[in-house]
Amino acid sequence: MFYLFNVICMKRTFCMGLVAFLPWLIIAQTAVSQPIPVPQRATTEEGHIWWYHPGDYTNGLGLTLSFQNLPDHVPELASYADQHHYNLCMTVPSKFAGCVIKKVKIALAPPSAKYSTDYIKVWLSPSRLEVVDGVERYIIPESAEGAESVTKYATARMNGTYFQFYEITLKQPYTVPAEGCFVGYEFETSADTDAFFLWGETDAGGCFMQFDEPDGTRVWRDMSPYDLGNVSTAVYMELSDMVITDATVTAQDERNYRVGDEFYYAWTVTNRGSVAFSTMDIAISVDGKSDPVETVDLGGELPVDGSCTITRKMSFTAPGDHKLGLQVFSADGRENKSPHPVDEGHIIMLDPADIYPSVPVVEEFTSTSCSWCPRGTVGLERLKEIYGDNIITLAGHTRMNYADPMYCADYADVLGSYNVGLPSAVFNRVAIADPYLGEGGADANGGRHFAADRFVERIRTEYPGEGKVRLVAEWADAERTAIQVKAISTFSVDREESPYRLAFILSEDDMQDNGEGFWWQLNSYSSEQGDMSASYPDDDMKPWLEAPSKVATDFDHVIVAAWEALHGIEGSVPAPIVKGRDIAYSGTLSIAGNTLIQDKDKLTLNVLLLNNNNGYVINGAHCPILPQGETAITDVSAEGVSVTGIYRMDGRAADAVKPGVNIVRYSDGSVKKILVK
Repeated sequence: MFYLFNVICMKRTFCMGLVAFLPWLIIAQTAVSQPIPVPQRATTEEGHIWWYHPGDYTNGLGLTLSFQNLPDHVPELASYADQHHYNLCMTVPSKFAGCVIKKVKIALAPPSAKYSTDYIKVWLSPSRLEVVDGVERYIIPESAEGAESVTKYATARMNGTYFQFYEITLKQPYTVPAEGCFVGYEFETSADTDAFFLWGETDAGGCFMQFDEPDGTRVWRDMSPYDLGNVSTAVYMELSDMVITDATVTAQDERNYRVGDEFYYAWTVTNRGSVAFSTMDIAISVDGKSDPVETVDLGGELPVDGSCTITRKMSFTAPGDHKLGLQVFSADGRENKSPHPVDEGHIIMLDPADIYPSVPVVEEFTSTSCSWCPRGTVGLERLKEIYGDNIITLAGHTRMNYADPMYCADYADVLGSYNVGLPSAVFNRVAIADPYLGEGGADANGGRHFAADRFVERIRTEYPGEGKVRLVAEWADAERTAIQVKAISTFSVDREESPYRLAFILSEDDMQDNGEGFWWQLNSYSSEQGDMSASYPDDDMKPWLEAPSKVATDFDHVIVAAWEALHGIEGSVPAPIVKGRDIAYSGTLSIAGNTLIQDKDKLTLNVLLLNNNNGYVINGAHCPILPQGETAITDVSAEGVSVTGIYRMDGRAADAVKPGVNIVRYSDGSVKKILVK
């Protein structure tokens, strides 16, 4: 193993509104954390800063939420879906004790939220703790009226059609007490629309929310265990002569490389303090062994909210899980008081002989009312033509101009995690690109061509997978209201902890207008809109160029049900991970009450093997749902015996048993012929 050292400094820039951003990007060599939309921290007053959660900028997630759609992300909160009285808050930590808060900036919903109160009540109160049954918990005011400071902001002053940040000057400046304080806001709505916005990597103290209980009490919940993000609120503080040194460290997402590859590993250090600094005392550790502390000259001052990237060029000869850490001890000689002074990331080195063939997963975001989305439809069809059973193509429908009749609430957490235009597709959840054009697809004359397959191959090359998954499924009952599944995961590395989980997604082909909702596919490629033949000259787009502006069509690859689609099912791939050892998961997936499914004979079950250390899909599998008792599901991996291969009668390998004759080879040398009708 060797490494070189480098420092890259940059200043973050922010916008005042909420803009689209990508949760994951392909980065050629140096990984840099991407900024999320936040209120600008630069101030014209010396000795003042804007401060806000989150403490990290690693995943770029943001969610617009309400009591009504909160159960889509946290099912256990479904009983609160009829509520409209909101009270949310965050903590300002004790390190700011003595600072004076003068203003608060909050991302508020547009007037379409139909506020039923004349004012947004902004409140502040000390963040005191009490111990109940040996457990510490915060004491938060029951309402804004019970807080030490309350400022009212008239809802009539709000405008626009999107969430915006509103700067609210406090009626009286508020001095942060020794224990820190809460900053919250309270309001009511009369509509079931998005009412508040959460952002960023979930931070301790970043979001508390109040709920009405059946007994009439209002109870505060710490929302951080649900990992939805933090309240999008910032406070403007006068620091006076106080100097706060906070160099927050964020390791890059986990990444796989081949043994012998040279690569750059990066940590981002963000100045979350009150003053700039130009030097840091740091130590880097590799697999638990720390280098001596060294002083790094940044080559200039790192401003408040600026960031620098510490990179090292590395190469490993040993396969397996390698841990890379960075700790910042001080900045300009002052002790680093950050709550995140150290962070450790993972690099998985793979022996090329141990890399499993991948089944790419392409998830398209589309809508019937998106007039440019037909090229996404063509893109998925072309990918299926090229890769056949060796790819998973999924269409997640969402609202654009009209409610889409194929919108699947089970998939809402995935849709909500990517704030992108349509059509877009996420490839293995590593990167976003156009589902037809890929990352390019344009020629020198302005013609646009299908190139998504080249993007699939780039992902396969640059992101080798350390695991594979096999899947079989059958109906659990004669009424076909539940699916019995067995998924077997196998890995090419040893890991003491498991970041892996399985997510199941059910898709349907040939979905048709059932007379409910907007089933027409809008089509801007139509000659009725103008001649697009020069822009899309290839035969694959010709049917859409010749079609009308509104097309009655069938829809394929449609997501109609999902089970933990974003993060996967907890415990589905338990630790430890042992190289070459099968890990079996069995379960029953209920579709009872699902009104989206049209024809159960046209369903496909898909399983995604996820790595939650980076959010990537490392492999996938899909299969039909076979009649009850016809898959020999209990024999696919017997105790001590695993499946080593599934083959068709012509000798072609398959990722799962499929209709027809299947040849299944086991690790004990036995072979079984399975006939699936």
